[in-house]
Amino acid sequence: MEKFKVVVLKSENILGWRLKIVDNKTVEIRAGLFTDWRKVIKEKKDWIEKRLKKMPEIKKINELDKLVILGEEYKVNITMGKNDSLNIFEDKKEIYVRSKRLTEKYLKKLIDKKMRPMALKIIREEVNRLAATHKIRVGSIKIKNQKTRFGSCSSRGNLNFNWQIILFPNDKFEHVILHELTHILVKNHSRGFWEKLKEMDSNCVQNNRWLKREGAKKFIV
Repeated sequence: MEKFKVVVLKSENILGWRLKIVDNKTVEIRAGLFTDWRKVIKEKKDWIEKRLKKMPEIKKINELDKLVILGEEYKVNITMGKNDSLNIFEDKKEIYVRSKRLTEKYLKKLIDKKMRPMALKIIREEVNRLAATHKIRVGSIKIKNQKTRFGSCSSRGNLNFNWQIILFPNDKFEHVILHELTHILVKNHSRGFWEKLKEMDSNCVQNNRWLKREGAKKFIV
């Protein structure tokens, strides 16, 4: 018996199958109507289990009692309420969450939605500061919530960031932004890209290793 949950999505529009690691306990398989998905899971079991081990453990939101935002620790208070709200008190370093439901799924959606405006403000200010310092012209700045990506850069210099990078230490947060700013100048991950990034971030190698090892573990939703 597998040590993980398998979500099966059958579709007549798919030929063969596609695997996706959802979290550290769940794998999703999209398969054609006549594909033997059980056989695929059995054959790919070792690969799946290796990938699952690399995924961060699922954090229970209703047990969240603190958040560290760019090195600043905030006490988190989650209670039931008639309306959904999330208020951040900078002076007290406290975050108050009121939710109509206290289920994991509902709380994750609530926190994801309510934290984005604060994250966008922080990220936009840092992008603009670093772009001005290094004389890089930036397009639009948007935030998303991609489970396995910290940021991305379009061919036009538009930047997207996972809002949860504000949960990183300051230097790692800055590294992610510098990484995407460098992509405005160098579109690929060539040697020239890394040399340029190192000019702007002297701890580039160490920061990049940390992101690969610890980055996704900081995500809460």
